[in-house]
Amino acid sequence: MHNNVLRVYDDVTGAIGCTPLIKLNKIATDHGIKCQVFAKCDFFSAGGSSKDRIGLSMILEAEKRGTIKPGDTIVEATSGNTGIGLVLTALARGYKSILTIPDKMSDEKINILRALGAKVIITPTDVPLAHPDSYVSLAIRIGQEPGHFYINQYNNQDNQLAHFKTTSVEIWEQMQGKLDYMFICTGTCGTITGTGRGLHKHDPSIKIVGVDPVGSVLARPVEMNPPPKSYKMEGIGQSRVPGNMDYTEVFEFIKVDDLESFQMAREIIEKQGLLVGGSCGSVLLGTFNYLKEKGLDQDENLRCVVFMPDGVRNYMSKLINDNWMVGNGFYPIERLQEEDHPLADKTISDLKNLLPLPYYDARLTVNDCFDLFKKGHSMVPIRANGIITGVVTKNSLVRCVVEKKLHGMSSAAHCTQREYLKVPQETPLSVISKMLKTEVAVLAVAYGDNGKIRTIYVLTQNEIMEIMHESMKEVI
Repeated sequence: MHNNVLRVYDDVTGAIGCTPLIKLNKIATDHGIKCQVFAKCDFFSAGGSSKDRIGLSMILEAEKRGTIKPGDTIVEATSGNTGIGLVLTALARGYKSILTIPDKMSDEKINILRALGAKVIITPTDVPLAHPDSYVSLAIRIGQEPGHFYINQYNNQDNQLAHFKTTSVEIWEQMQGKLDYMFICTGTCGTITGTGRGLHKHDPSIKIVGVDPVGSVLARPVEMNPPPKSYKMEGIGQSRVPGNMDYTEVFEFIKVDDLESFQMAREIIEKQGLLVGGSCGSVLLGTFNYLKEKGLDQDENLRCVVFMPDGVRNYMSKLINDNWMVGNGFYPIERLQEEDHPLADKTISDLKNLLPLPYYDARLTVNDCFDLFKKGHSMVPIRANGIITGVVTKNSLVRCVVEKKLHGMSSAAHCTQREYLKVPQETPLSVISKMLKTEVAVLAVAYGDNGKIRTIYVLTQNEIMEIMHESMKEVI
C-alpha cells in the first residue's frame, strides 16, 4: 500500500487501488448478523471499480514482454468496468482503445467510455460467446488486425496477478492479519483467484467463498447451477469458465438471484451511505445468506471481508432509478403509488380504446417495423416461447439498420433492445404515468395460467392524457 495516500501522482494510474475497508455495522445488525463484516470498497479507485487494477496490470505486463508497443490499439471485450480501467491506463501510456460491450450494459458505462475517447462497439447479449456476433468473438477478430492487441481479460494471467500483488496485500494489512472469511463475486475470476492466492500465502486457513448469480455456470459443484439463462446483473457470472478460474483457491460457492441482489444494493446505499453498484448487493446478499445457512451468523468473533467491486455511478438510470426497479419487478408496484393521484384508481381496463398488440416474433421484418411505426406504434415487443425477448423502438430500429447494415427483409430480432419497463395489467395508471416521465412507453402484460404472457398492451403519454382529460370532465 502507499505510505501516504495524500501524495501527488504523476498521472491517474497512481490513484488506482489503495481503497478503504469499511465496517458494515447497521445493515449487518438489521439482518441479524453478529459477525464482524467489513467491505473492501474498490469503487473508491480512480476509475470507479476494481477493474482499474487489472487494466493497469495487463497493460504494464504486456509492455514488459514487448507484446504491445507505442501507437498500438488496445482491444477488449468488456462489460464496461474493465474497459474504463484499460482506457485510464491506455491514456496515460499513449495507446488507443477499441472496446466491444454487450447491449445489456448501462448507458452510463458506454457514455463514459466514449467520453474517454474509446471506440465502443455494442453487441447482442443473448448469443453464445462462441457466436461470431458476441462481444468476445468480435474483440478477438479486431485484435488480430495489425497494430491491435487483444487484452483477453478472461484468460490473461496478469488479471489475477493484479489482485495477488495489490488487493490481497491491502486486505491483509488492513485486517492486520486477522481474517476468517473472504466473499467475492465471480466474473472474469481474476479477483477471486488472485486475492485468494495472495491471502492463502499468508494464511491457508482463510476461507474464500464465491458468490455467483443464478444463470451463471461458475459455481461448484456444477449441480448448483441451473440451466444458463439471462440475468440483469452486470459484470458478474459467466456462461463458461474463464481461464483465470482456479477452483483450488475457493472453499465454497453460493448462488444469488437478481431480485434480492438489487434490493440489497439499494439497502446498502440507504443504510450505510455507500454508493455501491448492483453486484455489491449480490456479494453482501451471498455473505449474509451463507453465514446464516452455515450457522455462523451469531459468531461475534468471526471476521469477514466482502469485496465490493464498483459504484452506483454506472447505474444511475437503472439501480438508482425507482422506475427501472419497479419496471423490472425488483420493487413492488406500491413503491410508485400515490394515493392522491387522480388516476390512482384507474387501470388499463378504463381505457376504452386501448387494444392488445398482435403477436409479433422473429418473423417480423425491418420493413414491417417501419410500417408499424408509420401507423403510430411507439414500441414493438418481440416474443418467443411466451416471453418478451426484446422490444423494437424507433431509436433501436434506426441505430441497428445503420450499425448492422440491415436490409428490409432482415428479422426484427436484430433491432431489439433489452431495456424496457413492464408492469402487470392491473397496475394503477398513476404508476404508469410516473414511469412514463422517463420512458417512451411502458408495457402492461397479462399472463396465462402457464405463467407465459397472454396479452401485451403498450401505454404512452397519449393514453394517460386521454383518460386524465376524461376524468377532468367527470369532475366538472
